[in-house]
Amino acid sequence: MEELRVRKKEIKIWWLMLILNLFIPSIALSSGFLPGYGTGFNLKGYYKNLFSVSETSSGKDYYSDLNRLRVELDISFNPEISAKAIYDNEVILGEILNTQEFLFVKKSEGDVYYDMDSILADNPDLYWRHSIYRLYLTYTDDLISLTAGRQRIAMGVGRIWNPEDVINPINPVSIERTERTGVDAVKMDFSINAFSNISFIYVKKLSGEGYILKGRSKLKGYDLSVMGSRIGHDDYMIGFDFSGYIEGSGFRGEATYTFDDKRDDFLRFVLSWDYTFPDTFYILMEYLYNGGNIKDENIFIQPYLNEITTKNQNFWGIELGYDITPLFRADNLLIFDVDDKSYFINPSLKYNIFEDMDVMIGALLFEGDDKSEYGKFSHLYYAQMQFYF
Repeated sequence: MEELRVRKKEIKIWWLMLILNLFIPSIALSSGFLPGYGTGFNLKGYYKNLFSVSETSSGKDYYSDLNRLRVELDISFNPEISAKAIYDNEVILGEILNTQEFLFVKKSEGDVYYDMDSILADNPDLYWRHSIYRLYLTYTDDLISLTAGRQRIAMGVGRIWNPEDVINPINPVSIERTERTGVDAVKMDFSINAFSNISFIYVKKLSGEGYILKGRSKLKGYDLSVMGSRIGHDDYMIGFDFSGYIEGSGFRGEATYTFDDKRDDFLRFVLSWDYTFPDTFYILMEYLYNGGNIKDENIFIQPYLNEITTKNQNFWGIELGYDITPLFRADNLLIFDVDDKSYFINPSLKYNIFEDMDVMIGALLFEGDDKSEYGKFSHLYYAQMQFYF
């Protein structure tokens, strides 16, 4: 019976992708919605190979070879209506497939409401899945913007941490920090004037429904916003953020206060400053206070779940970047736990070999005792090649 359900899910996703990749562009073109190829229809994507080596919590070495083919389709039916679909095809090879950490990730249930992924192969030598990363429709005019479907909803102004992001929280201690799981939602933006708007967001998750109301405006050169949200049945949150400039440097912050029936109410806030010098040297400094820390959290699984959870309350993040040449860049991210003195660093070098191809090498390095925030993690070294088309 379970095999039959899995098979039906595979059939549904294959039919959906067939429609997205074949029928919709053809219908749009033949119906005259699109003025011509390249104007209302755009197809692009990338292939990425991410190779990494590390060791498990038990000290066993492993390697992982991730291969991802991502195809992105944008359609403009007219100036007001557009659609986006992003399809992922991922193959993972290597000894990581036989680790307890990878088994835990596979068994962990996602929180998206509509299941739009399918496993094509799962054995000790190969793990192959495909999924719909984004799928949404947008309507925009002078007064309103409405987006419905699987989408990424950005919340907050911090560069490393975002207390306001109760929809797609991400853990900065990961290789692919820019990867954000989408959410099934409806987002409406109402324009008040050139500097102000109000947003309403409805989110549907397996864990429950969510509602967010956010207002934005500008005052004396600063962008300001206030928000209120309810995610699930028990958590209510109010928040505030600001962003602007001081003598050419960026200055921003955000704060939230959460009313939680299951534990004490708590405050989170971030203060952030960054500056790019004339010689292309970049520096970012960010402070996080997390009053919602969970002392008994199993922090070892953080990088695999991409969730922002911490054992302690006070953290500094410092990011440095420098363009050695226009094609060659060096970066390093440091996150320091002020309370237990553990830390994490992520040095990397990125080189643009060709116009459409980048290569990168880097490492995730952790220091601290076994009971600290980052002491239980194992060092991880990686190499990445990404080709865009």
